[in-house]
Amino acid sequence: MEGASHPQPPPLTKADVEQMMAAQLEQLKKTAQEAVSAKAWQLLPANDAIPPAAGAVTEPPQKGLSLSGFLDLARFFSTQASAANRSLALGGIAIIWLFKKPEKGPIVAGLLNLPLFFLALSLALDLLQYFIGGVAWNWFYERKYRQWEEKQFDTAFAKDIEAPNYISRPITWLFYLKIISMGTAYFFIIRHLVGIL
Repeated sequence: MEGASHPQPPPLTKADVEQMMAAQLEQLKKTAQEAVSAKAWQLLPANDAIPPAAGAVTEPPQKGLSLSGFLDLARFFSTQASAANRSLALGGIAIIWLFKKPEKGPIVAGLLNLPLFFLALSLALDLLQYFIGGVAWNWFYERKYRQWEEKQFDTAFAKDIEAPNYISRPITWLFYLKIISMGTAYFFIIRHLVGIL
């Protein structure tokens, strides 16, 4: 019926917010555990994948991974940390919005501005990390490709190129800074929540 007002959903209570956050954190934990488990199976040495036949002579099992395997692990965990960092940033902004906009009245000016700043900083550092990484590695590729085209090295050498540390170092520092910013934001959020409970 035209002009009829639809009933508004009841406002969220603190218990509702806590329940939603607990469910979201549980889902993140479950997803991370499944991803880590899947990655661990992929990184097992090949001779551990299939059990040897009874009585077969086998070589001693490997105790570790290849050097590139550890690099794959580092990349995997940093990717998972980045994904969790973005989810936590958006969740933190949602929490701040709930407390800055009470059920009645205007937004509370100045409330939780410090953690909001660190959440925004963490997201900005996340974007900057991937932007700088994309530009830097594309520049490195184009430079090496031009050298290869000019026959400065052969195709066999192109399969084993070592990259200089000055490319990866700023990307790594931006990764650390965004995680630190996220931790700082949640420190202030948790301190505020503890103070009002």
